[in-house]
Amino acid sequence: MSITEYWQPDKETYDELQQLRTFLSFVANLKEATAKDKEAAEKIDAFIINIDKIETKREWNICLDIFDYEIQTGLNNTGGIYHRRWWVFFEDYEYCLNLEAETTHSKENLFSHFGDDYSFKGEISFRKEITWERKVLTSSIKDFAEDAKNYKQYMNEKMENIEVDIEFK
Repeated sequence: MSITEYWQPDKETYDELQQLRTFLSFVANLKEATAKDKEAAEKIDAFIINIDKIETKREWNICLDIFDYEIQTGLNNTGGIYHRRWWVFFEDYEYCLNLEAETTHSKENLFSHFGDDYSFKGEISFRKEITWERKVLTSSIKDFAEDAKNYKQYMNEKMENIEVDIEFK
């Protein structure tokens, strides 16, 4: 798509999107981030800075996950909370940015948040012509980033596995 086919963020949305850089920097600087993650993070950072000027959008993601693999894989059948995630995906085929912070429990629907801890859902559409709300965020991207920075509050002796995935395609 060319720049004329994408919606260019207004100043308010542009400023909100810049908060993603805080999340990206935090995740990229975790000890679990690989050299490949850090390389992708540099490209994503430049993309975010110029998101109001770019002529083409690229697919990318920033993911931080903590797991209890025993519950997730069924090795521990007592059940419980087994996954906490902070995900940001820019999907070129949908021209959309999706954000999510969510906790998953073994006894709950895998597609919804469990518990009363912080959760976040967000979507910003970059399609030029749409008939739905362009920006839907359950709270601010700044709050999303701050919650991710406090990821250790969600960890315990079982939920101690950390994964980082940063990709720029």
